[in-house]
Amino acid sequence: MTADRRLALASVLAVAGLFVPERAALQGQARPRAIQPDSSRRLAVHVDLVQTGRAFGSVGNAVRLGQTLVTYDEVSRALVYTDRAGRELARLVAAKGTGAARFTRIGWLGVCSDGLVFAFDPGLQRVLVFDGNGHFLRFFRAPPMTMRWACSIGGTIAVLQVPQLKPYRGWTREYGFASLLLLDAQGNKTAEILHQPVGQGLWGAAQSSIAVSATRVYLGTGDTAAVRVFDLSGRQEGTLSVGELERRSMRASEYEVIVRRLLGRAWPDSVVRLFLDAPRPALHPLYRELHATATGVLWMTVSSASDSNTTLRATSATGRVIGEVRIPHVLKVFDVGEDYIIAGIADQGVHRMVVQYSVKARP
Repeated sequence: MTADRRLALASVLAVAGLFVPERAALQGQARPRAIQPDSSRRLAVHVDLVQTGRAFGSVGNAVRLGQTLVTYDEVSRALVYTDRAGRELARLVAAKGTGAARFTRIGWLGVCSDGLVFAFDPGLQRVLVFDGNGHFLRFFRAPPMTMRWACSIGGTIAVLQVPQLKPYRGWTREYGFASLLLLDAQGNKTAEILHQPVGQGLWGAAQSSIAVSATRVYLGTGDTAAVRVFDLSGRQEGTLSVGELERRSMRASEYEVIVRRLLGRAWPDSVVRLFLDAPRPALHPLYRELHATATGVLWMTVSSASDSNTTLRATSATGRVIGEVRIPHVLKVFDVGEDYIIAGIADQGVHRMVVQYSVKARP
């Protein structure tokens, strides 16, 4: 790749919001003890599509609040409250200015307290809190330079910060490290967990994901080989195995699928070629996303971003594999509960439809 093309790629990465880890290596990191799986027998997980919701311009995020679905539409830049039948109950639209109830866009949604929706605005660097009817309640300042958010209904918020970039490089295979912050529902920092692996600076490569249950914080390791487990005070309890998952080499054709899905149809082919010319990851990550229920059931997406379907694996709080389901769509999971999964179905890289699946465990 020529110097000019490298510079052009760096500019595109900055616009696209791809955060690149600093120079670091995973070697030499102390490995905490593994959490031993219990000996209970494995259960199969059964998933049924129970609600197709409504179509949006582009779904950025969605959460379930009781029987209400709260969705952020990236095209209209609106938070939309709908009932189970898809009828609109409330609509909050982004607006200019810095008034208390205003937002520019929403980068993350979470139900972090009973009956309340928390929305992170990366433009104004704050978190807004709304009730179940869409009424604004308050806001608090967000920590700087964040890349992942998660929370539990008990009020614990986990935030993974962006690694320091020195120098800026958009095509590194090296692993980076960053801090994991724990906040309470008022935005006060309760713990800071330093030097956590966050993955590689390549699209489609291993990237850290976080999830929070009522009693634990889960951090996917930068190489996706395991999941680190912390209590709500930030003390590390150990690691969870990801089970029997096989490493897959990434072919050029698979990398092209990933790039085109991530960019969508908005970028011209010349920009797509810049990404395709950059080094691709050698391996697919073992998992791509983590989500946790309040009771500690951990869901992970174990299919590749290039696959034509989505495979989800559920494990217990002790690492026992509860079951695995394959859904014949390209999904992005937004929210999970004890008996449901909220996801968006992709259409040429854009998630236009929010769907809800019921989850049941059966012998």
